[in-house]
Amino acid sequence: MAYIPTEVVTTYVAAVAALGTVASQSQLEQWATFWVFLGFTPLTTWTIFAVKLKSRDALSQMRDLRLWPWWELFAASLAFTVWAYALPGSPFERFSWYKPGLGTAGLLFVSFFLAMFAPLFRPKGG
Repeated sequence: MAYIPTEVVTTYVAAVAALGTVASQSQLEQWATFWVFLGFTPLTTWTIFAVKLKSRDALSQMRDLRLWPWWELFAASLAFTVWAYALPGSPFERFSWYKPGLGTAGLLFVSFFLAMFAPLFRPKGG
């Protein structure tokens, strides 16, 4: 659960709802919304990281790219993509291979494996 970008998912859900039904949206609108929010995901994750550093008066650590939360940036982006797939109004619904049940299974699978593999990818002391 720690890698699910709740801020981005919540805002994405609101944006999708505001845009209307899948039938009233063009594919371009659906995909543009998805890609914009996918782009916001690592940006939001990085901003949270920067705020934490600032609160510890450790902003100088941002210069060292090895200390950046690379795993968290990847994990949040993957988690957002799976959430976007699972939600109603997803641009993925237009694909013939789309199945809502796959989204649910994907959420469980990705949440489990991101948490399981996280210790392998975190920097020492992180």
